[in-house]
Amino acid sequence: MKILATLILLQFSLATFASECASNMSQLKDLVGNASLSSVWKENTKNKSRQLTLRLANSGGNLSLDLSVPGGNWAKVTGVICATGDRDSFVAQVSSMNWGPEAPGIVKFAGKPKTISLKLPYQSLLKVKAKGMSFDFSPL
Repeated sequence: MKILATLILLQFSLATFASECASNMSQLKDLVGNASLSSVWKENTKNKSRQLTLRLANSGGNLSLDLSVPGGNWAKVTGVICATGDRDSFVAQVSSMNWGPEAPGIVKFAGKPKTISLKLPYQSLLKVKAKGMSFDFSPL
């Protein structure tokens, strides 16, 4: 009986955790509590020639986070975004990541992160952090 109760509890906790993750844009909008969440964000920087653009999209059962600069692709990340328990903090669990030709060498040298921290303190500000990098974005 104890084993059955433990298995039921484990299954319930896994189902609860799974419901706190988003693998598509519709789920992400529900997760962050904003039905009009933008899918395109621009980096808040004065250097417009190297300004990153972040595009969120559905990608074969995962979310895709595409980073680009005016010259081309910076990085493509796929995975799921999960709540952390803090109402405005999330974590992207990376399934795959590919650096693009426009990513700086030092960034590529840092390696591919397994997780990316996302913070949405306001609906008009998205803070992204991963392995020594930090960016602030505003919606387009």
